[in-house]
Amino acid sequence: VHGGVHPNVRVRHLHNQMLHDAIIFHKMRGLGSLIASESSTSEQKLEALSKVFVCCLPSTHENKRFQDAAVKTNMIDILLGIILRPYPKTCRNQAFLALGSISFHNETASLRLGSNTDFVHHVCFVLSDETEQPDFQFAALNAVSNTAYCEEVHSVVQVLIPHVVKRFHSTAHLKLKGQIVTFLGLLAYNNHCRNTLLEANTLALFQSILSGQNHHLRPASAALSIANLGGCHDMKSLANREGDMSQYNRCVVVLVEQLVEVLDATVRGLDYPYGSVVYYTTWKVLRSIANITHIPEVRKLLLERDMLKYIRMSLGNEDSRTRAAALRILWHISIDD
Repeated sequence: VHGGVHPNVRVRHLHNQMLHDAIIFHKMRGLGSLIASESSTSEQKLEALSKVFVCCLPSTHENKRFQDAAVKTNMIDILLGIILRPYPKTCRNQAFLALGSISFHNETASLRLGSNTDFVHHVCFVLSDETEQPDFQFAALNAVSNTAYCEEVHSVVQVLIPHVVKRFHSTAHLKLKGQIVTFLGLLAYNNHCRNTLLEANTLALFQSILSGQNHHLRPASAALSIANLGGCHDMKSLANREGDMSQYNRCVVVLVEQLVEVLDATVRGLDYPYGSVVYYTTWKVLRSIANITHIPEVRKLLLERDMLKYIRMSLGNEDSRTRAAALRILWHISIDD
């Protein structure tokens, strides 16, 4: 066949894909049976749980296929059965990690897990126990955070907000603190969560992280959250009441610098900060910046940092959300002479 692929080749390729999917499905079903079996030992369950976690990791080549197979084989309910019953903590910890791996950027898995109120309330219980091991709490919150990439679950998981804020202030565990910031940052994109976040005094939390610039605490997520919550307005109001605009001006400079650095990494497909394996979404970063471009000081700082270059790049993006956010920024910037 000239200028194309022979139909028989396409059929063979499709057949090979289906065969490979069937192999993955049976592998995942076998692991699920081992985990759920009353006759398997804790060591066998732990080994199977570890395999599920590794297979679904985003760093693996076929993680999406394994995630889909996990959903189809009812793996989520099997793992919830481990978490909600008195199995050894090592097994429950690994089950939390496996759930986080399965639901990461997988909408079907996220909806099924994040909308499960028994699961969310159990995580709430785990995070509220200040005697609980921080690594175990991290695993639990990581599972919820990975479902929060799907906005449809926010109405359920936002019940955790006051508990994670309290835990942030009571723990010195940097990895757990960073995960809390990530979770709150994901909810900050959703206007329906704004009041709950503000009532929990998250804005002060984000501002303290931004000024501290400890990379373990995800200052980039804090900056995006401030922008999404309209934090510049609150910072300026506070500065006016205290009669000290210098602190406000310093905060705005740090905020804009952080946002532009995140945007620069995101449009180039890089993690931020480098080596963190934390990736942001271009249209979400642009939308966050657009939320504060009505402020003259912000517009001035953005232009000084070559924001027009990023707008030009984004206007050529095939994602309509990216183009819309870029146009919104451009419209605000065009107000100035």
